[in-house]
Amino acid sequence: MKISLEQLTREIESAFANVPYPGDKNIIEKSSRWEYGKNITGGLKGVDWRDLEKASFDSETKRYALPHPGHLTHAAFQYYLPGYMLVLIRHYHEVTFWVYCIIYSLMLYIEDYKLARDVEENLEKFEMLSPDQKQAARHFLEYLEDEYSDDLQYNEPTSRPKVALDQYWNKF
Repeated sequence: MKISLEQLTREIESAFANVPYPGDKNIIEKSSRWEYGKNITGGLKGVDWRDLEKASFDSETKRYALPHPGHLTHAAFQYYLPGYMLVLIRHYHEVTFWVYCIIYSLMLYIEDYKLARDVEENLEKFEMLSPDQKQAARHFLEYLEDEYSDDLQYNEPTSRPKVALDQYWNKF
């Protein structure tokens, strides 16, 4: 059954409504902090996931500036994932780079680079999510596949939502 943008938005908002803020010192993984200079929060200090859309938009460049989801701690990933998903479904054509980043962050492994540590690390991250959050992530990936399948297949066939769904999310 195809889900509407409004239904998906409500599901994401509901599933993640009570996730606690990870704390300013627990946003960016220590190993990734060099990419953000002295800004160890990647610009997310004190940002509620519900405000990510507004907080990440740069009015000068007319672009969304977000830390790479792969650089987030597990707690920050769980906290900010709904914000990323909402930005992507609402502004798909303005954030196509981030679409691929989020899809990759929801994959157990990248097809040509299947490393046991990546699978283990991603499983640990995914297992932090509640059943409702996992289902919302699944519906998000299905929505992308339904709405933008041709675009995603053309630009980056290995990062299609279907790959992430087949690897993990279809069971929810």
